[in-house]
Amino acid sequence: MENSDLLRIKQIIQKKLLGKTLTYEEIYTIIKAIAEKKLDDILLTYFAAASYQEEYSTKELYYLTKAMVETGIKFKFKPPVADKHSTGGVPGNRVTLILVPIIASLGITIPKTSSRAITTPAGTADCMEVLAPVELTKEKIERVVKKTKGCIVWGGHLNIAPADDELIRVEKPLQFEAIDKIIVSILAKKVALSATHLILDIPYAKTLKIKTKKQAEEITEKFKRLCKLFNIKVKATISSPKQPPGKGVGPALEALDALKVLERKENRPIDLENKTINLAIELIRLIKKTKKEETKNLVEETLNSKKALEKFKEIIKLQGGDNSITSEKLKEKIEAKTVSKIITSKTSGKIKRVIMANLSSIAKILGAPKYKWAGVILLKRINEAVERGEPILKFYAKDKESLNEAIETLNSFPIYEIK
Repeated sequence: MENSDLLRIKQIIQKKLLGKTLTYEEIYTIIKAIAEKKLDDILLTYFAAASYQEEYSTKELYYLTKAMVETGIKFKFKPPVADKHSTGGVPGNRVTLILVPIIASLGITIPKTSSRAITTPAGTADCMEVLAPVELTKEKIERVVKKTKGCIVWGGHLNIAPADDELIRVEKPLQFEAIDKIIVSILAKKVALSATHLILDIPYAKTLKIKTKKQAEEITEKFKRLCKLFNIKVKATISSPKQPPGKGVGPALEALDALKVLERKENRPIDLENKTINLAIELIRLIKKTKKEETKNLVEETLNSKKALEKFKEIIKLQGGDNSITSEKLKEKIEAKTVSKIITSKTSGKIKRVIMANLSSIAKILGAPKYKWAGVILLKRINEAVERGEPILKFYAKDKESLNEAIETLNSFPIYEIK
């Protein structure tokens, strides 16, 4: 980089650190340099810190998002193009694997790029990778979407909004990410995929990225203002989850939950199913302006007729996976590739709370997400009674050492609060 260019970038960062408003030219200059990896980590960190310290105006957020899109690859799909995003942090929340085939089976385009695990023991891309390859080329993604209307792929290698990936890299060790930056990070990828309709799942809790209801409402309003500038219709659902929607935590176990819902198994996770149905209803109504009851019937019929399951298997096959997979076959694979242990309750009482931070930590000790077959199955839900000696959890580990460590950790960091 020329000295004059470096000086210009330093001036832009100083300007933002002083709380001044940046122009599009200034924002594009620095985002282009970040995308091309021309900034050292010191300047990159200062820019990330400036974003955290000083809130951006709506216009600046628009400029940031636009610059991130323009400096990466873009897709062009025929509208309407649906998308869904969760701000994340909740284990066992594998809605996407069910929602995408529901929407695609109704003839609506939904090209879903997802992340790998950041704070939880599984990201959507990790779960889908149990069933099919997720590192597809731009051309392969376009072919899959053209034939099936949907895909579930990892966006991290596609060079979509590459500046965002660089900023995340320096933010991760410090464990901070400004709300404004979260909005830009999400929306840049949606704009790059030519999304026209977006449903947002915004969970909040002390242990999540979004800490309070006030923050969740703030992020929703900013999303609405920004989406309007990009001609994207958006609907947000705010929740404060007390337990995972699914029963499994870990890539393969969460994929197993999704298959059970699509296959209509009796032992499927109903909370996960209901959450997915509600999000699907809101997304469809955003596009088609149908009545709620009529849309609910449509979504349930798509599931009960197994049209969504057929669509999911079609997507799996075209992404390069085995479309003969079933929940039974996947369960056999999990059992064969892990060492497992049933955990019983040490006391009698009622499940009062699931301590999700401890759940995530123990699933990671067992090997998730790196070892995709590892994780935890929750055998009990909040408000359910439990007797001393009754099974409450099942651990799946990559090896005996990991299993023993997880069991030992459970003594000090319980997953359930039982009273």
